[in-house]
Amino acid sequence: MRQQEGLTAAEQAELTAWLGADPLHAGAFAEAEAAWKLLHFPRRAGQSAEALAGLQARSRMRRRRGVRLLSFGGIAAALALWAVVSLQTQNLAPDPQPRSTIAVRPDRQALADGSTVELNASAKIDVQFTPERRTVHLLGGEAFFTVAGDATQRPFVVVAAGVEVKAESTVFSVRVDSTAVKVLVTEGRVVVTDLSTRRSASGLALRTADAADVVLDASCRVSVPFSDGDGSADSPAVDTLTAEEVAAALAWREKRLEFTGTPLSDAVAMFNRQTAFQLELADAITGEVQLTGIFWSDDVEAFVRLLESGLDIESRSEGDRIRLRRR
Repeated sequence: MRQQEGLTAAEQAELTAWLGADPLHAGAFAEAEAAWKLLHFPRRAGQSAEALAGLQARSRMRRRRGVRLLSFGGIAAALALWAVVSLQTQNLAPDPQPRSTIAVRPDRQALADGSTVELNASAKIDVQFTPERRTVHLLGGEAFFTVAGDATQRPFVVVAAGVEVKAESTVFSVRVDSTAVKVLVTEGRVVVTDLSTRRSASGLALRTADAADVVLDASCRVSVPFSDGDGSADSPAVDTLTAEEVAAALAWREKRLEFTGTPLSDAVAMFNRQTAFQLELADAITGEVQLTGIFWSDDVEAFVRLLESGLDIESRSEGDRIRLRRR
């Protein structure tokens, strides 16, 4: 809830440190974010009226059975339940077999001009290069750019939710969250422009730009807020970050593995491709254990500790290998 309202630099650093402290933290936080988005599904999908009608019908049935919703909080809780049940029954019908996915983050891509971009989870871009200008549209999420070539002769511009970031020979990140577009520079300089007519990802109109462009140097971050729907918004806020704060804000760039309903045999194979320290399975039954979570690819020990504490797996070190067995 605090993140939805917008975190300060110190709060974001605190969150990032907590996420990195234990793989269970990141997995739990991801589940909480997914649940938060799920509870907003009726409004986003234009089904609020249908949801309320369904709740009223259920409420009448419960009253006839002597059960009453006693408060607005009860109605809100029922609305949340409707959203979950509706999505599960209508859009998330169970597959015959659980879906298994593995993602290696961040997704690092080389662009045609020699620049590179690293994409955080769920981030998407659309690249449009011409001989005169290099434009990358960040459609959502967060991306980290390393710009190559002479940006004065051929500008490199990132556009995100109506904010334009014009780079020189620069290294910087751009993030679109629920409240603002945030730009952080680690090397060089960028010019951030709040375009006069833009809309948030949810379709809400954003404020008309009435301030000069913001010039950001290394270790500086600007947050350009969305409007609250009535056309008003706070002015862009610029912060100068310490080296520790910059590292915390970009901690997501550390290579990690994301598993969803993944058999342990597949997870072990992925870990073994990422590190010299090797994992082994004692038998096929152990390999059938499924797991879901986010793990740092260079921290095999933390991965093994999680298996031991949460999935009833025992481990035994054998030289540069760890042998895993289901208890």
